[in-house]
Amino acid sequence: MALEEYTTLATRSVVHRTIELPIDWLDFVTHLQYRLGRYNETTLSAATNMTDFQAAVDEMRKAEPFSIYASYDHGHLLNLVDGRPAKAMHCVIGNSVFATTMTKHDMRAAQSLPISILIWQRRDSWTTIEFEVVATMIGALSEGNSEAVAAATKIDVLREGVFAKVFEDVKAGRKGGNALW
Repeated sequence: MALEEYTTLATRSVVHRTIELPIDWLDFVTHLQYRLGRYNETTLSAATNMTDFQAAVDEMRKAEPFSIYASYDHGHLLNLVDGRPAKAMHCVIGNSVFATTMTKHDMRAAQSLPISILIWQRRDSWTTIEFEVVATMIGALSEGNSEAVAAATKIDVLREGVFAKVFEDVKAGRKGGNALW
């Protein structure tokens, strides 16, 4: 049985955003880690109602609305491949309450959440952050579902607010984390 006869292909437009900041990569990622909590599937799975679920998400977060779901040190992997030290971290962040809100409006939103971010050092002393704008991904998938797009827009604003706070923390010399994920 071939899947082709049951498959639909579609081309959709998604906005990719790049932010370049004149700060050290390690300072940025350690401050990001310091601000965000860590996702814990066991904690979420123990919830038996929405109140418990919200409390579990709040427990996983720190001061910001997102938790770190996963992180991958691509710089270390690149160093293993060609022996050149590289600074590159792929980070996946999210908030399970936001994800639930999004999928309530449109199940296809689950394809876009949590949020994937690449943080890397493009040139000395500059940090580059790259990601897809969630509202454009949801807009492309949900075909105009205004509730889903509004929820995604809120996520985009909150995510960029976190980046701005981390940038300010680094520029102000505030204490951040002391280890990578």
